[in-house]
Amino acid sequence: MIMWVMKHILFAAASLSPVSAALAQAHPRGECFDALVTARIIRQIPSPLPNCGSNCIIIAWPWRLDVEVEQVVKGTGPTGPQTLLALQHSYFAQGQKRIQAWLRRHSGGGFNIVKLEDGVELTPCPAGSEASNPYLSIAPLAAPLRQ
Repeated sequence: MIMWVMKHILFAAASLSPVSAALAQAHPRGECFDALVTARIIRQIPSPLPNCGSNCIIIAWPWRLDVEVEQVVKGTGPTGPQTLLALQHSYFAQGQKRIQAWLRRHSGGGFNIVKLEDGVELTPCPAGSEASNPYLSIAPLAAPLRQ
């Protein structure tokens, strides 16, 4: 019952907010992946909270995650310092320094985090498939991550 309510609250928010509608378009259900990576979190930067008025609840919005990709477990993806885009509600737990995430390349030249590894496999993107839309399309929030 709680999951049903949460899905409907998110759906209602998307129907009321142009920002939420754009996020839904950037992150369609059943999306494929380009790489499954293990990464160490360096920094988490939330974008400004979207203003959708007084009649909605925002469950997730775009964040930048500066990470050090340690290993590509499946697919083809980057290693080393990267800035990934994610849809989150809050910071990862303070003690959680490493994540395993499914990535999808986006048209801005980087990667979106499609979802965190939870034991459910995603389908690899077909060769030559179009890049997805980036979750966040604003100027960089800070200096690029350096090694």
